[in-house]
Amino acid sequence: MIAKILVLIAFLCLSEALNLGRVYVSELFSTKIEPQMFNWTFGRPEQFQYHPSLKGFPDLPSWMRYMYSSEYYAGYLYGTPPISYAGREVEIEVVGLNKLNYETKCITIQLSIYNKNQNPVNTVQMKIDNLNWVQLMDPGRIENLKNIF
Repeated sequence: MIAKILVLIAFLCLSEALNLGRVYVSELFSTKIEPQMFNWTFGRPEQFQYHPSLKGFPDLPSWMRYMYSSEYYAGYLYGTPPISYAGREVEIEVVGLNKLNYETKCITIQLSIYNKNQNPVNTVQMKIDNLNWVQLMDPGRIENLKNIF
């Protein structure tokens, strides 16, 4: 039943696409999904729920993930596009649900995927223990990790 409702909502999604700008092959991208993206400025943030999918399909591409943080009351869409996606446009539909009054809205996020012009000079593999994905995406922690080297 919920799947049928989401399909119906997807057909009703006629809003403008939000362009995230350039996303590069083999490079991590991340975006935060929050009520302001749907022009919801009232209510408590925990009353909203989000469901992202590839436009016209029921799920996300295999290289993309979605996680909801009950700590920040926001969703996080993240991933690393493979080289086969270079030069392509990817449209992600996000259906938002207000759980108090069952109002639904739909937005489209547009990703322009580009090939990198240069190969990386240095490559570092790290294993980071005891960090949740949402905590890792905190801008302060990312800067601290970048400043290690």
